Order: sequence, then structure tokens, then C-alpha cells
Amino acid sequence: MNQEALLVRQILNAQTPAEIARVLRNLGFSRLFWQQWRPTEIDTWDAMPDGFLEHYYGINADQYCAVAKAIHSHWRSYTFQEARRTFGSSPMAQQAEAVWRAFGAEDGVVLMTGRGERPSATILATSRPAEPLFQAYYPALTFAACRLDTMLSENRELQKVSRALLQLSEKQMEVLRVQIHHPDLSFAEQAKMLGISPRTLVKRHQQIAERFGVSSFAGAVAKASSRTGGLPEPEESS
Repeated sequence: MNQEALLVRQILNAQTPAEIARVLRNLGFSRLFWQQWRPTEIDTWDAMPDGFLEHYYGINADQYCAVAKAIHSHWRSYTFQEARRTFGSSPMAQQAEAVWRAFGAEDGVVLMTGRGERPSATILATSRPAEPLFQAYYPALTFAACRLDTMLSENRELQKVSRALLQLSEKQMEVLRVQIHHPDLSFAEQAKMLGISPRTLVKRHQQIAERFGVSSFAGAVAKASSRTGGLPEPEESS
């Protein structure tokens, strides 16, 4: 039995998503998650490091990430590097790329699947160039993505998160940007720069901490700055 046939058999015989993840890990994909999009929520199964998804969505990385933009543009299968060459030139996209790399994902592969009004994707990440893996194992990777769909699309134990709760609002993003780029300003000066009252600024600090799953605004700032190199200033329109 050749290697490809053996790989397909291993995927076919897998009884759980974790078993499929183990097969793909042996190929060189160290990280994996599967998502299904509904109008108001996202269903997720993941084998990513703790905190990745919360951080990625918590700073709205999906709005400018090259990997996500390719999904929004209806690409069917591609490597991270292919998406980055097309969508990854802006400072905001490069910050999103830094989030991936902070969690050990230098490159990866996206395989779009799903049916009807429930598109889904299997995202495989690796610490090395993904193109050789993509070329060598594309049929088996596609089969693995379809198997994950079969196992997970109606699974009631998936992590189901409201899209609204996954994202910081633009006003909350402004608060983070001011703190990261102007830490020398006093609390009152930051509130004045934002055009809000100190009481409103306190409330937004609390909301941001809750979204990041930490006990203080300082902890949220540490997550946003240490893992991505700091949030970029908003891009100016030309």
C-alpha cells in the first residue's frame, strides 16, 4: 500500500476529530481548527494553543487578516503564503500575521468545505513552509476536511460563540490604541483624546478586560501588545 492510500485509510478509520488531528500532525501540521459559520454565531472545534481564538477575534484580526480575507473572497483552498501575497501588504494585515506566528503558525493551509448556508473550513497550521505539504498531500487533506465536516457539522458540543461577543467594537479598539501608542498620557488626557468622559473610559476598560478574559485592563493591553507588537494606528484613507 502506497503512502497516500495508507493516509486515506487512517483518516477513514479515525473515529474522532482528535484522531484526524493526530494523523495530520504526523504530516507536519502542528495546529488545527475547524469552523462553521452561521449568520449569528461561529461553531468551532480546535486543537490550537489556549487563547489563540480569543486573541485573534478579540482584536478583530479577522477583519484584516490575509488568511481570513481569502475566505471572504471565496477562495477554496490555499496556503497562508498565497493569501499573504494577495492581501497581506497593509500594516493591519501584518499585525494579524504576527498573531499567527506568536502561536507557532508560520504558514498553513485552508480548505473550504461545508454545504448550503453553512460554509466551513479546516485550517491547518505549521511552523515550516506549507507549500510542500500542500502539494504532497492535497487529496488526503481535502478528504480529512470532509471527514471533519461529517463529524462536526451537527455536533452539539462544539464551542458556539456569538459573533458579537467575539469582537471588540471600534470604540473599544480606539481605547486600546490610545493606551498602547500614548502610554505617557494621563487617564484624563486619554479620555479627552477619545472625546469621552473618564467614567465612560473606566467602563470601556472593564469591557475590554472581559472580552480578553483577564481581570484588568492592564492585562488586556499586555495581551494586545506583547503578542502582536502593538496594535497599529488606524490606516488613513487616501
